[in-house]
Amino acid sequence: MAQSAPPARPWTPPPDVTATAIYWLGIVSFVALAVSILAVIAFGALMILDRDRGEPVSATHPAVRALRIALGVMVISSATSLAAFFA
Repeated sequence: MAQSAPPARPWTPPPDVTATAIYWLGIVSFVALAVSILAVIAFGALMILDRDRGEPVSATHPAVRALRIALGVMVISSATSLAAFFA
């Protein structure tokens, strides 16, 4: 079976399709940012509760590792907002 040639120029979707996609991506990014902020608050509360029980909190403690991951997710998910703010 003979293969057809690739298109000569790229296809651009209609503007309403791109506007809808950008709208939903914006909503998803704000939801991800809100979830990551709540995760940072929750991990901070867990660290406080561990401290009140007399357990030491060290740099290798699982709550500290989870806090680092949550902070990384928060920074990555808000990167476009931060870039737009500083630009």
